[in-house]
Amino acid sequence: MGSLSDDDRRYLAQNVLAFFKRDYRRIAQLHLDSGWIPPQTDVDALTKVIEELCEPIYQKPLEEISFANFLTDLFSAANAFSIEIQPQLVLLQKTLLYVEGLGRRLYPQLNLWETAMPFMTAWAERNLGPAAVLGDFFKMAEECNKDYGIQPKLGLGNMWANVSPTYSYNKTHTHPNSLWSGVYYIKVPKNSGKIFLEDPRPGPNTHMPRRVEKLSKALWRVIAYTPVEGRMIFFPAWLPHGVDINMNTEKGDKNWRVSVSYNFIQI
Repeated sequence: MGSLSDDDRRYLAQNVLAFFKRDYRRIAQLHLDSGWIPPQTDVDALTKVIEELCEPIYQKPLEEISFANFLTDLFSAANAFSIEIQPQLVLLQKTLLYVEGLGRRLYPQLNLWETAMPFMTAWAERNLGPAAVLGDFFKMAEECNKDYGIQPKLGLGNMWANVSPTYSYNKTHTHPNSLWSGVYYIKVPKNSGKIFLEDPRPGPNTHMPRRVEKLSKALWRVIAYTPVEGRMIFFPAWLPHGVDINMNTEKGDKNWRVSVSYNFIQI
């Protein structure tokens, strides 16, 4: 018997939603973001392999699906891309085999996709929806407080949505009168701008160390992150930060970068 952590459930929820939407690139990107595959992995190649694995079973009745063969192919692909098989997910994989065997005996014509879609969507929303995200905000803030030896009671100071179309950006700024700040990314088109965090100390601004290969991030003056849908970035409210220009020029709302920002205060 075993259980999945909050992070594991969130990861699975994102994969499930991407699978039902047939967004195989999203699944590949999730594997990369989770650290389960090497950072230099060719995401396009992995996307193609995932599509080749998933498309043959999509929308088929249970009697035409072999999860045993699917998992065998999945493990082979994992080995080819040096994907780490997570022990906590092995039980889930065994459960799939059990469901397949039971389903074949009870109702082999069952359309698993139409039946499971409402339940899986509701489950994913519980793990990825606003309530779950807000819970993550508080959990992250409490962990940061412990790391910094801070013991005040936290409260949500404010929260707002950001909709950033083409050529929009945010200048370097801080969030006064707050303790912690963060942003949760909901929609991130390609080339829609990185978030950057600056070292506020005067030293790094005037005496930049000579750059060498693999320079420690502790010596960087500015660190930039490429936003990822479903990812939260958390930082001290006093840390200068901003967002690069959204250079995505797709038509309509396809170029919008959408996120939710928030501040925690001491109460």
